[in-house]
Amino acid sequence: MAIYMLKKAQSDVECDRNLSILQQEYAREIMFLNEMKNLQTLLTPENAKVLQNFNLLNYSKYYSFTKNIFKYFSVCT
Repeated sequence: MAIYMLKKAQSDVECDRNLSILQQEYAREIMFLNEMKNLQTLLTPENAKVLQNFNLLNYSKYYSFTKNIFKYFSVCT
């Protein structure tokens, strides 16, 4: 949406505002991806089993989640 608004901006003020929004959203997305990568490193299969033993993690959901994350990061790198 911000890219569309950036293209449609009719003044420098609008353009700067939309560019700022776009930069903030990209920064949030990068932060999220970095957190996901940290989580992927932290949640090894062994750690997941320990968490599952204490009913803190549904292993099938974890496996599906990490499988998708691995696939995503292999595409991104």
